[in-house]
Amino acid sequence: MKDDEENIWFPSFAGAVIVDIKALENSATHPEVIIESLVTKDSIYYPNEKILLPASYSNFTITYKSPSFSSPQNVKFMYRLKGLEKEWHDNGNKREITFQKLPYGEYEFEVIVSDSYGNSSRKASTIKFRVDSIFYETPLFYIIVSLLIITIISFLYFIRIRLARKDAFKLESLVYERTVSLQNAKEDAERLAGEEKILRAQADEENRQKIELLRIVSHDLKNPVFAIKGFTEMLLEDDSFDDENKEIINMISDAGERQKELITQLLNYSRYEGSDFILEKSHVNIIHVINKILPNFIQIASNKNQEIHFSYENDKIFILTESALFSQIIENILSNAIKYSPKNKNISISVQSINGKALIKIKDEGPGFRDDEKEIMYKPFVKLSAKPTDGETSTGLGLSIVKRFVELNGGSIQLNSTFGVGSEFILEFDEVKA
Repeated sequence: MKDDEENIWFPSFAGAVIVDIKALENSATHPEVIIESLVTKDSIYYPNEKILLPASYSNFTITYKSPSFSSPQNVKFMYRLKGLEKEWHDNGNKREITFQKLPYGEYEFEVIVSDSYGNSSRKASTIKFRVDSIFYETPLFYIIVSLLIITIISFLYFIRIRLARKDAFKLESLVYERTVSLQNAKEDAERLAGEEKILRAQADEENRQKIELLRIVSHDLKNPVFAIKGFTEMLLEDDSFDDENKEIINMISDAGERQKELITQLLNYSRYEGSDFILEKSHVNIIHVINKILPNFIQIASNKNQEIHFSYENDKIFILTESALFSQIIENILSNAIKYSPKNKNISISVQSINGKALIKIKDEGPGFRDDEKEIMYKPFVKLSAKPTDGETSTGLGLSIVKRFVELNGGSIQLNSTFGVGSEFILEFDEVKA
């Protein structure tokens, strides 16, 4: 018979016997499962080891067992492979499972067991392992390929620009020859004047196409190059890469930085090179502009143990200009001063207001310019004799952009340079009231 608490009562020779059903239910044992090993063609690994499978493996087997002494043929195993899937799989009473050619990555194998009475493991047994990657499957490989493609495109692009410049030069020479012919042959003046007009139009169109090509190609290359810079910075923060891979990533990052600088200069050149460009001028405090951009260049200079000194008479010196354009002038001159000056040298910037003129002087202790270089130093894509002192790169556009920007603002630029001693650029603009 049962009492109110669901206990069973029955008689015996020793008296009444009470059976506590709830106690019997709670006394059920929970089976356990033990992972024995991970076996490959060449090696055997155990759960307490750091397991790294080479990318070239074909398959591997994980073996396990359950020390169940009651109907061991009726036990049932369930497993899942974290890192590949989230679902549990029924493996029946099999005491091993084989996997083939997993993608590279981190994995954790889990297994539980249930007996013939429906009792299951309280906790899954696990073994962790990593499958090594093949080089062409890694993000690093894709970045290298992308950078290679960009480099090839850039090379082809420069070839196109050189050809365009050569054609433009030929057209300009032809225009000059026709102009001389006009002066010496009055009877053909009208006819030759028409030819000259056509040739000049062709030269202008060629130049316009060149500038447009610069703008389009530079703009199209900007996003992938900037993306590569971002990817490499993320990879450098990943502790899973060894020193050799990090060195490769740093090389890619440096190459991306050089491409980024080139594209930025090309975009600036193409933007302001067109004759129809109109400045959006405003009253700009040149002291504030220089103070804003100076910290970044002080940091760059510190990498070469260089010091930058900035002095001015007062902090309210205004000129009429486009702020971004004026910043580019100062940035290009400072960048060249740092790039071509040896380590442990000084760079100085001074601003004065003299007779209604704002004078900006930027002086370095670099190699200076030869006399023959002073005639061509402002032409685009010109390479001069001086070389960067710490492996930096040069686009050949920096001084060309400076000259163009100064002229657009109605200012002037003067160079005082002694070869082997240093250079001083003097910029002069009309000062305006705030």
